[in-house]
Amino acid sequence: MAYIASHGPPLKDATHQWDPPTTSNPPVINDVQREPLVLPQIELLRCTGWRDLPDLVDNRAPRTVGVGEMLYPPRYTGKTLVYECEMQAGPDDLTGAARESLLTMQMSLVAGFGDRDSEGVMTVTPWAAPGGVTWTYSALVTDLKFDPEWKLDANDVITYRWGFSLTLRMSDPHFYTGSPPVGYL
Repeated sequence: MAYIASHGPPLKDATHQWDPPTTSNPPVINDVQREPLVLPQIELLRCTGWRDLPDLVDNRAPRTVGVGEMLYPPRYTGKTLVYECEMQAGPDDLTGAARESLLTMQMSLVAGFGDRDSEGVMTVTPWAAPGGVTWTYSALVTDLKFDPEWKLDANDVITYRWGFSLTLRMSDPHFYTGSPPVGYL
């Protein structure tokens, strides 16, 4: 079944393409449905905050008469997303090209997510199966951390694996689709 607007944006069944405001685009996250397998690639393992409610500022004031507080409508702010991903490369050869492709991908991630002064736009496009509508959201890169070392598995097609986490702060907690844009929380 294809994703429709009322389902909200897909997470693991979609590619995530970052469009930074000033630098070149980093590699696409979760573009792993290609046949034959094209390496290096980035697989999305999990993302915390995707379906969370937005943060809010609790507006309360002390009562002028009596005990307790006066409750006022809260003000909603953004929310934080943490992508946990894995760069994958292989198979290994005698030249070390697979390992070098991981290092090149790491440098392009650092360059693409390096602008931490302006918001960029993430475009979430569902895979061909199950299909669906394309979503976007605006966010600021707050952190990009790499695991201290990569994992080597010589018996697998994906020989090298190197984990990283990407933290994005959405100033507007909505995902948007369509024209005119329709927001989904």
